[in-house]
Amino acid sequence: MAHTITLKLQQAAREFTATDAIGFALRGGVKYYDRKLKAHAFTNYQAVLFAKAGNQADFYRETLNPGAIVELFGESIKIDSYEGKNGQAIVLELNNARLGFVDAGQQTQRQQPTQALPQYPTKAPCQQSNVMPFTNFNDDGDDIPF
Repeated sequence: MAHTITLKLQQAAREFTATDAIGFALRGGVKYYDRKLKAHAFTNYQAVLFAKAGNQADFYRETLNPGAIVELFGESIKIDSYEGKNGQAIVLELNNARLGFVDAGQQTQRQQPTQALPQYPTKAPCQQSNVMPFTNFNDDGDDIPF
C-alpha cells in the first residue's frame, strides 16, 4: 500500500554520496493532538531521495531547504526507534521515497521585467446564445440522448 506525507522542512536535506547516485535525507514531523495525553505531539518521519548527478541533484539542492513544503510518497513505512536526546524516539521511515511536489518557500527568484499588456477594445455581449435549453428526461430510460 502506498503512503504519502507532506512536510514543511525545518532544515535543509542532508546530502550524501551513494554508489551511483546522490542521496538527500529528509526529516520532518507532523503535529497532532493526543487526546489521551491532552497535549500536542509529533509524528516524526524520515525519507531519502536519490538523484543522479547533474540537473536532478541541482534541483534538489536548490529546493530542499528550510521552509520548503514537500510531498513525498513511497511503497511502505518502516518503524525505526533509537535513543535520542530526550529518551526513546520513534521515526516512521518512508521506503523507496519519491518526490511528488515541492514548494521552495521563501527562495529568491529571478524576476522578468513586466511588460504592459496591449489593451484590446471590448466587444458587446453576443445576443445569440449557443447554450442548448435544458430538457427534462423521464426516468424510464427511453429519452436518454445517448
